[in-house]
Amino acid sequence: MSTPVRTLMIGPYAQEFAEVAGLSDGLPSPDVRALTIDGKGRLWAGTASGLAVRENNAWRAISPPAGLVNCLLVQGDVVWAGGVDGLYRVSATGESQQIELGERAGPVVALASDGAGRVFACCEESLRIVQGERVQAVPYPPPVIFPRDAEFVNGRLYIGASEGIRAYDGKEWQTVTKQESGLLSDDVRDLAVDSQGTMWVATGAGLCLFDGGKWCEQITGKEGLPWEDLLSVALGPGGVRWVGSTMGAMKLQEGEWHYYFGRRWLSGDEVRAIALGNDGTAWLGTPTGVSRVYTKTMTLEEKCAIYEEIIRLRHNRNGYVASCGLQRPGDLSSFIYEATDNDGLWTAIYVGAESFQYGATRDPQARELARESVYAMMDLEKKSTLEGFPARALVHKGERVIKSGGEWHDTADGKGEWKADTSSDELDGHYFAFAVYYDLVADEKEKEDLRGTVSRITDHIIEHGYYLVDVDGKPTAWGVFAPEMLNGPWEGQRGLNSLEMLSHLKVAYHVTGDEKYQAAYLDLVRNHHYALNIIYQKTTLPGDVNHSDDELAFLSYYPLVKYEDDPDLRAIYLRSLQRSWEIDRPERNPLWNFIYGALTGKDCDANLAVQTLQEIPTDMIEWAVRNSHRKDLPRDPEFDRFRRPQSLTPLRADERPIAKWNSNPFAFDGGGDGRGEDDGAYYLLPYWMGRYFRIIAEESR
Repeated sequence: MSTPVRTLMIGPYAQEFAEVAGLSDGLPSPDVRALTIDGKGRLWAGTASGLAVRENNAWRAISPPAGLVNCLLVQGDVVWAGGVDGLYRVSATGESQQIELGERAGPVVALASDGAGRVFACCEESLRIVQGERVQAVPYPPPVIFPRDAEFVNGRLYIGASEGIRAYDGKEWQTVTKQESGLLSDDVRDLAVDSQGTMWVATGAGLCLFDGGKWCEQITGKEGLPWEDLLSVALGPGGVRWVGSTMGAMKLQEGEWHYYFGRRWLSGDEVRAIALGNDGTAWLGTPTGVSRVYTKTMTLEEKCAIYEEIIRLRHNRNGYVASCGLQRPGDLSSFIYEATDNDGLWTAIYVGAESFQYGATRDPQARELARESVYAMMDLEKKSTLEGFPARALVHKGERVIKSGGEWHDTADGKGEWKADTSSDELDGHYFAFAVYYDLVADEKEKEDLRGTVSRITDHIIEHGYYLVDVDGKPTAWGVFAPEMLNGPWEGQRGLNSLEMLSHLKVAYHVTGDEKYQAAYLDLVRNHHYALNIIYQKTTLPGDVNHSDDELAFLSYYPLVKYEDDPDLRAIYLRSLQRSWEIDRPERNPLWNFIYGALTGKDCDANLAVQTLQEIPTDMIEWAVRNSHRKDLPRDPEFDRFRRPQSLTPLRADERPIAKWNSNPFAFDGGGDGRGEDDGAYYLLPYWMGRYFRIIAEESR
């Protein structure tokens, strides 16, 4: 085992969170049209059914106005609200006064201020300038326009409209259109002005930076804008820009765009209004409520505590750690345990995580959690009624649990049921977890129990000619490791299954010390070229690229390379590992990277692995995610041919569906309807492995 060249010190970072509010939270309507923040930090929302203010973390309706509120403006201690009922001045105490705008003013659709006391109320048919008690009516120039937003800058009022931008200097109107200025579209939806007087213009075809005269720079998908059909724009502290669209929200920060789509982040995907707090919090108004996206400074270890709490509350079922179902979308109180197809594998991920945590910190709680779950895993073999055959899952009769479909059998004592047709996935998890627990946690009694379980499983496989044979006397669908198959018709699985079998035998020899397992191992190496088989185990196009196989391979590499001390075999295994990692390297996968770094001592892109760990959301609910419409992501033409569209580059972890490391990081779309929650153990394993091998270390706060 190699020691990493150096340890990457990592400090606190800004973790993003989100929450939503709607009708049940006190909004007069979930249909939000305008948002603003006053000088006291209070959030105001204009909705389809009136005005509301959020203070002391609670919403309170303000009436009047009671009808549709289109726009809001803060002017000192006053909030101006414009809508179908006209214009209202609202005091700091919430008292409303309607402003008489004169005949045929119509609804107010946009508001602006010159900073010297004048308020510009853009009505549907004409402009009203309000100063004190005086109201001046100014007709719009032809042709007819439909105002959307207004800003006052450098002595001029600019109105973004359906027919471009209208500029008014108090005497004359000027029309600014796509043809004259380089605007992406005359369909202007929103305006925002920065400290230099540059207007950020949201249009139906992208974002424009406009100097107020004849010069405009365009930002579209080619320049990294994820979606171009924009509705709103807001400028925040530190140069951060937020843009709302018909398909989610986008944030420009330090030159990079971040994309927010779906219920993980938003109450709805049509983001009409944005308000930004001085602390960087973004409030996003949609037709179905207000979303709050905010950050907390934390360490990666503190993030671990969030997932540990999630697991404790909803995912540890008698030691088995896996996803859970939600009977109502997004409602965590409605959870119900699941017995999944891969309870053994997912629990193994958790056992590995807690074992590495114990190895790194000697935390007794980590030891107890690892012990509970590793004994639950051993029960999968003990209670399957077929010696040496680990069940996929095990449930107690009468237990409130969702059982996955498939073949279930009664346990020998009749008190439970176990699931058959165990996959090679499960075996990989068992041998990986048993090896890590044996090395880092187990006392002598636990080591003896592990020896018994590992011996029975391995003997079953060897005695059946390197097949995992089910209760029906037939091999399971993927439990095939026999030379006549891997060196014959199973060419597609040759490399991976050879790797798995060698790894399992090496673990069995390491744990038990029984020479028969080493003899079986060497027989497969010398007489059936299993070691040579694994050099090219990583499948690439035009073969079937299976990201689940990557997970199985790296879990198998870990004990095989760790326990093998023969230099000739290590040369082969390390070549295979190097090739696999180089192919997967662009994914920034922390588990692959840290396994590679732990086994080789080489640079493993620890900084990129940490970036992925930071990006993983703390919300583990399985919400739907869509990216296939985006303009900034390069499409992979090979996968378009197979009607499986994906990106040429991996998506950020917070922009793709919640999924374990067996998922495709290039896939555009995925997720569910919020009726499930992942356990988060997939985050814990690479983090604590990186800590144990000192690939990473946390700076003290």
